[in-house]
Amino acid sequence: MKDDDQQAGPWIKAITRKYKKIKKLVLKRMLLTDADIQILADKMGRLKVLKFKKCAGFSTDDLKFIAESCKNLTVFSLEGSDVKRQSDWLNVVARNNTKNSLRKC
Repeated sequence: MKDDDQQAGPWIKAITRKYKKIKKLVLKRMLLTDADIQILADKMGRLKVLKFKKCAGFSTDDLKFIAESCKNLTVFSLEGSDVKRQSDWLNVVARNNTKNSLRKC
């Protein structure tokens, strides 16, 4: 985590309370916890575009959870983000989003 990274939790809680039908979300330089990812995926299943730009704190298991929960994703970008651990999350994206394309930038 860099000094200028912000905790994503308060932002995600506020966004999911107020904007339930949001279709695009871009987070930049945020520290995302497992709890943040679960809230995001549970409450924002209609997302079509999700971009993490230079974010950190999440794992491939979190990405797998997003793939299972957000079946409408057409763009999922991890540009410059630091992802912990490795799992089969890309396989889950392919199985759950068969009509959509995926970009990992």
